[in-house]
Amino acid sequence: MQPSANSTPPKETLVGSVERVTFHNEDNGFPVLKVKPRGKRDLGPVVGHVASISAGDFIHAVGVWITDRAHGLQQEIAGADRKHSAGRGRSALLCANRGAAMAA
Repeated sequence: MQPSANSTPPKETLVGSVERVTFHNEDNGFPVLKVKPRGKRDLGPVVGHVASISAGDFIHAVGVWITDRAHGLQQEIAGADRKHSAGRGRSALLCANRGAAMAA
């Protein structure tokens, strides 16, 4: 049975380290990240909305894979639970304005 055109893509958990912050809009919290998922060799592109994020942070996020016309395949997250690279402990859940919509 083929999924309908209106079906929601399955959510996947992402756990890994932020290797690079390619872009981060401080006004709305939208980043473009390169993340090295735990147990994988290659970096994966991640977009979404998080309050703050830095290279070296360790994140745990849930998102869906999307194909952007200009940028190709990337994982879109609604927010991330992270540890600072300095090891200062766990931060609060970084919520996105759209997070509630993606969780539904």
